[in-house]
Amino acid sequence: MDTLIGSILGWVGTIGTFSAYVLLWRGRVDSSALHYSLLNAAGGFMAGAGAFAFGAWPAFGSNIVWGAIGVHGVVMALRRKLAASAALTSAAAPHPLVAGPWTPDTTDALPISLPWLPRVIEMETPEAVQTQSPAEIPAPAQTGVTPPAIRERAYAR
Repeated sequence: MDTLIGSILGWVGTIGTFSAYVLLWRGRVDSSALHYSLLNAAGGFMAGAGAFAFGAWPAFGSNIVWGAIGVHGVVMALRRKLAASAALTSAAAPHPLVAGPWTPDTTDALPISLPWLPRVIEMETPEAVQTQSPAEIPAPAQTGVTPPAIRERAYAR
């Protein structure tokens, strides 16, 4: 019974480490990925247990070292995930906005250049707009372009 369990553990561990290698070799997984390290750690320890059951001490030693290296990879992958999670939560935290006068050439992130906008925009009051007569409104400059309605009437003749 011990040899059957040892054989099963050895073969499952070997398949686990080989599948991790094949996934890495085919580009399906990154060497710093958590599941790659888990496959190596579990496979190394299972193959080591199988070697232990048969008394194959050199294979036992190498597989236990392989499993320990896999555990180190798991720890490092978990640390990276925790650090990335902490960085995301700190970046996603709301930042207080400072209330102040609005200027169109400044955003909350960076100052921007809008040369067509003046620094101070003076708003006309509704009373000032209503008091202008049509004679006071300046005519647009003559550009030599005929408006479409006049052009259409000229061709209709």
